Amino acid sequence: MTARAYSLFGSGLLSLAGAATIALASCGRVEDEASDAADAPPGVAAEELQQPHCWRYRNVTAAIGAAVIDCQGTIGPSSFEIKDGLLVPKFDSCRAPVEGAPAEPSRAFQALKTLLTVQQTEGEDPRVKECFAGQWNRWHELFQRTGITQCPSWKKTEIIGQPTSGTLRQLSKMYPRAPKVSSECNELASRAERDACIAHRVEEQFEKDPTLRHEQTLVDIVPPPKTSQTYTVSSSDAACDDPGACAAQCAAAFPGFVRAASGTRVDGDATYWLSDEDYGTYMGYQHQMAQYQGPPGDTYGHINRIDEECWRWSPLPKPNGSYFVMRLVDSGLPGLSHCGPL
Repeated sequence: MTARAYSLFGSGLLSLAGAATIALASCGRVEDEASDAADAPPGVAAEELQQPHCWRYRNVTAAIGAAVIDCQGTIGPSSFEIKDGLLVPKFDSCRAPVEGAPAEPSRAFQALKTLLTVQQTEGEDPRVKECFAGQWNRWHELFQRTGITQCPSWKKTEIIGQPTSGTLRQLSKMYPRAPKVSSECNELASRAERDACIAHRVEEQFEKDPTLRHEQTLVDIVPPPKTSQTYTVSSSDAACDDPGACAAQCAAAFPGFVRAASGTRVDGDATYWLSDEDYGTYMGYQHQMAQYQGPPGDTYGHINRIDEECWRWSPLPKPNGSYFVMRLVDSGLPGLSHCGPL
């Protein structure tokens, strides 16, 4: 495997901004889709109320926003368009140089294309396009009210909390223990067989070591670690009263990218599993993907994260479901791995 040195979030180790507030895994934030239709007001299609499920993609949308900044030095209505129901960039290469971005602009564009392939995961989530093209359309409807015609320029100025091998070792010391599921379940032909295999292996380990079941109650104590990215922004648009706020509005089609913004400063968060640092960088570390925004969490990582351990959630065994550890495998989509089998 050819390792890539460019991080999806820029020149730092990490790849994307998470949501500003983490929904703890123990809260069990799993959407009840059936209730959407029942709650729809007269004249409003049920699917128009189903956007809340898009929280699970906030790390991906945040990384898209960051990759656009690294590639173009700005982001706004001119960055994307909708083609065949998919969100696609209006540019086919990166500007060079973009201040604060990596030295190889082509890698920023490749990172962006990799992230956008998540739109092709309709087999796992039939509503995934709502969270990219649909999100873009809803944002654009509101953005026009700002009167902004030229979005601010961005410059990355600081990366806070970039992890080292020592950071990863220390973080691992406080992780709860969870059942580990071997790759044999990945090889089964059907989804039902794979799910049954995983549930069986998890239950076996719960019975063998009852303390593992107790450890399941501790998973929300340690949320996925983050790194902060700091940007300086500037604007010459007469309709912009605060460059930071304007930058946040210009990037709001990509939830999770902007954590805080005011004046000339914009801050963002990042999680680890979409980093394209060298293959094996995180060996011995467990990516807390299932805890991201509550179960089932995130399931896709960068292709360079293959073979590294990840946390996944299953509704089995009943009634509370379970967290367990698998390894990231090739998802079959360009540039993406997946926590265990699809």
